Amino acid sequence: MTQAAKFFDPVLGIDIHMVVIPPSPAPVPMPHPFIGMVFDPIGAAIGAVIGLILGGGGPVLINSLPVGNTGTQVLAIPHFPMGASFHACDIPGNDGVIVTGSKTVTMAGASTGRLGSLVMSCNFPINLPTSLCLAVPMGAPVIVGGPDSFDILAAVTQAIRTKWVSNKLHTLLKAKPGSRLSKAICFLTGHPVDVMTGAVLTDAVDFELPGPLPLKFERNYYSRDPQAGALGQGWSHSLEAAVRDDGDALLVQLEDGRQVSHPPLAVGRSDWEPVERYTLTRTGEHDYSLVFTDGRTLDFSRVRGAAWSCPLVRIRDRNDNAISLVHEAGRLAGATDSAGRKLRFLHDGDGRLLGVRYHRGGAQGKWVELVRYAYDANGQLAAAHDPKGRPFTYAYRGGVLVRETNRNGLSFHFEYDWDDPDGWCTRTWGDGGIYARTITYDKHGHVTLVDDSRGGRTHYFGNGAGLVDRVLDPEGGEWRYEWHREQLRKTAEVDPLGHRRTWEYDPRGNVVCVTDPLGQRTRWRYNDLDLPVEMLDASGHTWKREYDARGNLVRSVDPLGAAYVYRHDRRGNLTEARDPLGRDVLLTVDEAGQVVASTDREGHTTRYTYDDRGRLLLHVGPLGGETRLHWDDCGQLVAVERPDRSRVSLDYDAEGNLVRRVDGLGHLWTYAYGGFNKLHRQTDPLGGRIGYYYDTEENLVKLTNEHDEPYTFDYDRRGNVNREVGFDGRTHLYYYDQAGNCATIINGRKQTTKITRDPLGRLVHQLGSDGVWLRFAYDSTGNLIEATNEHCVVRFERDPCGRVLREHANDHVVESTYDPLGNRIRRTTSLGHEALYDYDGNGDLIRLRVPKPAPEPAEPDVPYFGERDCWQIELVRDAEGNEVARRLPGGIESLWTRDAMGRPLTHRIVRHPHGLVPRTPAQAANSAPPEELFHTTYDWRPEDRLAAKHEKHRGDTKYTHDARGALIAAEYPDGTVEHRAMDLVGNIYRTPEKTDRKYGPGGRLLEADGTTFQYDADGNTVSTTLEDEGRAEYRWNSLNRLTSAAIGRSGPTTHFYDALSRRVTRADQGDTRFTWDGAALVHARSDSREVGTWASYRWPPELMYRARGDDPTAVLCGTALEELASIDESGRIDISTQRPPRFCGHHVDPGTDLNYSTFRYFAPDFDRFISQDPLRPRAHEGAYNYVSDPLTWVDPLGLSAEWPYMIRVQLQQEVPTLRATPSSARHPSPRSRWRS
Repeated sequence: MTQAAKFFDPVLGIDIHMVVIPPSPAPVPMPHPFIGMVFDPIGAAIGAVIGLILGGGGPVLINSLPVGNTGTQVLAIPHFPMGASFHACDIPGNDGVIVTGSKTVTMAGASTGRLGSLVMSCNFPINLPTSLCLAVPMGAPVIVGGPDSFDILAAVTQAIRTKWVSNKLHTLLKAKPGSRLSKAICFLTGHPVDVMTGAVLTDAVDFELPGPLPLKFERNYYSRDPQAGALGQGWSHSLEAAVRDDGDALLVQLEDGRQVSHPPLAVGRSDWEPVERYTLTRTGEHDYSLVFTDGRTLDFSRVRGAAWSCPLVRIRDRNDNAISLVHEAGRLAGATDSAGRKLRFLHDGDGRLLGVRYHRGGAQGKWVELVRYAYDANGQLAAAHDPKGRPFTYAYRGGVLVRETNRNGLSFHFEYDWDDPDGWCTRTWGDGGIYARTITYDKHGHVTLVDDSRGGRTHYFGNGAGLVDRVLDPEGGEWRYEWHREQLRKTAEVDPLGHRRTWEYDPRGNVVCVTDPLGQRTRWRYNDLDLPVEMLDASGHTWKREYDARGNLVRSVDPLGAAYVYRHDRRGNLTEARDPLGRDVLLTVDEAGQVVASTDREGHTTRYTYDDRGRLLLHVGPLGGETRLHWDDCGQLVAVERPDRSRVSLDYDAEGNLVRRVDGLGHLWTYAYGGFNKLHRQTDPLGGRIGYYYDTEENLVKLTNEHDEPYTFDYDRRGNVNREVGFDGRTHLYYYDQAGNCATIINGRKQTTKITRDPLGRLVHQLGSDGVWLRFAYDSTGNLIEATNEHCVVRFERDPCGRVLREHANDHVVESTYDPLGNRIRRTTSLGHEALYDYDGNGDLIRLRVPKPAPEPAEPDVPYFGERDCWQIELVRDAEGNEVARRLPGGIESLWTRDAMGRPLTHRIVRHPHGLVPRTPAQAANSAPPEELFHTTYDWRPEDRLAAKHEKHRGDTKYTHDARGALIAAEYPDGTVEHRAMDLVGNIYRTPEKTDRKYGPGGRLLEADGTTFQYDADGNTVSTTLEDEGRAEYRWNSLNRLTSAAIGRSGPTTHFYDALSRRVTRADQGDTRFTWDGAALVHARSDSREVGTWASYRWPPELMYRARGDDPTAVLCGTALEELASIDESGRIDISTQRPPRFCGHHVDPGTDLNYSTFRYFAPDFDRFISQDPLRPRAHEGAYNYVSDPLTWVDPLGLSAEWPYMIRVQLQQEVPTLRATPSSARHPSPRSRWRS
């Protein structure tokens, strides 16, 4: 038992150092006295700060001085050479570290040093424990007992004090697990730096070539690597993987440059690497193979003259697809990828890689440059040039990277505590201060402090393996991590709220169980190829997969037994997929592994053509429509020629950011970038400019619209938005819990919403200061099963695949039945409605049937069990899946013709004689000509803009769009023109001069047509004042849902919603109640009387059927799914109808002049919603606007419209969180005369 060590205790010992003794220049070892004292102020300061932050007891003091424990540094009086000078190979470090202490007494987290503790001081060639701590009391003695304990880690980390030892041990240390970890498990900061080792890492992919086994040529830099490979010191590329066999040691260099040691292997013997998850096998005297769990195999063989004895010669997969490498004079000279492309690697006389070329165009082709490299005077990589000659440059000092400059000129900088591969990066930043980090290390205590550019400080607490055990984020939240000791894989993560998620692994490193913070477990089982064959989800449902001997998926089975079967060719390419109903999708694949033809389940074939680099050049649809794509030498898409012969041109900057787009009409859009490839400015064809502004962490802090109005964001030190101010000044405040989940929102009206989440971060309860509350529940697989508020309890019953079987809303139930593919084939409601759906092989609807009421029973109280007649609609589709005919009751048929892009060219509605629609060409030839009831043709411009429609019974209507694609005018058959002019921010006017309306910031309409508008602080319309009709008043809850509307002298209409924002009751003179099927309205009933029943298809919902009581009506829709005509059961047609819904998904509210659209209300008289878009700002659209082009776009939920591209989305089975999407039919839509 001896005195405890503390700061300023003396240390004495003897060191050995190399000196020069004339006249010989050879180094001579000589003893030198080591005289120093215990002194480590940086370690003590970091320990004290950490202790205070974590609520510890602060620093441990011995006689009022910081304790000296193992890992505490020793400061020495500089050595005086015992000769003429120290030799250049050995410059003393003049420092040391306490390496022994009490085994049973710890202070400040480490063994306590004491009198007689060994100190590892500077020696040559390695630091050795040749000094002693002479602890002396400076007050009451503090006696420490227990046997001595040697701190291995402190000794190892302090042993490397000379360049000679560093070079000798570097390979050995890197080969130890944890010495250089995969980027997948490292904690990185800045651009980027490993917080536990201080190493700088960067990478780049210089080219990729597709094929059955894709080739990706990736460079990786590691500042700690002193070795010089083909790309100079510190760099390696993915084809430099190699094996070094020195007889008594075996070292593997992986594709990212990391090195792993193995014991020597006899021929035929293998070694499993648990961290990297591969098996190394010695297949011959000088041959090795390395097999990863993903099925890739790297083959190595001896090459004379190579830097590593056995470089990589082949990469192959389980299907024998291979990338072959050729070496000449010990250097990589050529490669043949899995698609047969030839590559050539060029080197200088020192073996440095100068460039890579590939052979284009067959035997008579030429060699084309993929990448070119340049080096500085020290042989380090200075530049990587892309095929256009644009450089990405690098600068070094002391053998480490100090500056990286991208092709746009943005530089990132690095500073080290020592400009040497053994140095630790202490500061990094980008030009303009972006992503700036100041990094402080406690190297012995494995603690790192990172100060970021916004003033936040993050604490990282690590372990000896280089893994992070704890993180203290800038807001004080503590995150904890646990790791598998052998596999170095994460086994647990605990968030600041104590919620724990765990992972379990099998001996091969496969995840076999994940337990979430609620204790719910998901389990996996694997085959011998490490492929998952069974998953048992948290609800106890089993999902299965089967594979062939090569690891190709051949069968997958869902929990209900529905099986998909797959076939592959000899190279593993998928050639056939069979669904549970036995219908096939066929793929034709060429020798390069490229799909050249696909045949869908209806037998329609699409064809594809590629260039010699595997880039798609030509897409020919089933109807012959051709889309051509053009690429530049850097692999960037520069032009698209569409089937209508329009051409879109694209230009990019040196970093590959789109800077110029010329659309199919010749209109120019430009984009400017700054910082780390962040969009800074967007300019549209009309000159409207949107600006984007960022902080030094490149979070968006301000957005300016075309009128230079600002939309701003403030952030906390975690990077979460805590304040949002809209274009109109509307302000939202956000507060977060310790785990970073939003817990409180204060809206513009100062109303507070409290949010409660479950341990998985999901919303379970929300309470507004106005008393509005929501409650949600989920099943064990994360599906929503209950959504409740004060007005409605919604419950979902789901099958094991997650599909909704029954949706309960208070007393009403909507029940669904599905086929094995997941298509809904039957829907019934508790109010007696039933709909049956039939589909073609591609999942497109081809028939809707609504059974008629059962006949009166022959005997009272005896139910009818016979077949019921059905009222039905049949659809005929072309090879692209577009509707070309719809057959309705009463002999009515709706007929479409379309162009190669699927856009409608003609629409006819005809009535066939005798009420019978011919089903075959023979029937059509033998029947009388049908009566034409409606005939319209359509003219289109490029960019899918409707130019005109020609109605045979009404005349021609011409449409005008501005350069951005917004509809701005229509000229009707009688010569009148209706204007819909837009200013740069999307505000709509009814005169081309734009003088008839007055707008405020953020698109708030202040005055129009003699009506004035007032808004609350959240941008909701609270009143409108009409000159002749009085005043309309609107009230809103904290969720910005309209709760009451009073128009003029009429009484208020009150609205009630469920927790999913669907209106369930409208109360005025009587109550109207609504029943929903996901996002689609099914029933409306008023005072026990049915108002209507609806049936829709797809998403956006295409209305197909409406009924009042037992009177069914078919609905035909136009190009934007607006209602065009209705046909009753007898075939009577009403073409001029303007019944609800008006726009797609909008429903008319009698007495309020508003249309309800799920999330908002639309005022058709003013072409706008009366509240702001809940999804926040959208360019050109305006916060209150419907879509910019209502002729071809829809917004059924009252959310912002997307950009103009055409998509088709299958029928949704539950409320989707979708933005508005363009319709699959692409037709005109209404407002006053727009509807005609």
